[in-house]
Amino acid sequence: MKISNYCLVGIMLFASSAMSDNVDTQKIGSWSLTWSTDSIFMTSANSGSNMLTGTLEIGNTKGVIDFCGEKFYIKSTGTLTNDVMCHVKLDDGSKILVDYNFVIVPSATFWDKLSAGEVMTAPGNGMAYWYATMRMQTVNESLGWVNNNIFLLKGRELQGPTEGTGGIASYDIYKFSN
Repeated sequence: MKISNYCLVGIMLFASSAMSDNVDTQKIGSWSLTWSTDSIFMTSANSGSNMLTGTLEIGNTKGVIDFCGEKFYIKSTGTLTNDVMCHVKLDDGSKILVDYNFVIVPSATFWDKLSAGEVMTAPGNGMAYWYATMRMQTVNESLGWVNNNIFLLKGRELQGPTEGTGGIASYDIYKFSN
């Protein structure tokens, strides 16, 4: 019994030192999306689809979304997730294919704030948690490095659409190095 306890403590110490290593993060750009209530199509009580517009910035390179389709889900826990694929045309004429997925854990005020078009941020202002992952693929040689990375996006602001004003979701994009 004592030997197994010592082994367990040793494993925990080893694991904690491995997990405490610093991860190098670098902000590499931003992702801004807009949508309107007219573009939302509910396919069931807890899922739907949407067409998005917006911009992508990676360093000094800027792009505009040519096409972007979203499928979103509201889980039984209330958590929102999505699957998005976008074609982005860059300012040099090349294109990037973007796959993007978010997780939003809403707070009690989320749906009221979204419906009213109020700006929300996480944590504590309408959302408890809001992050996303992104993968990109391009043949643009100067951005070829994006093909071999998975990026983490930290949500900056989320605002639901209102009469005459589109909804907004904006993110900072981070690259990780180990």
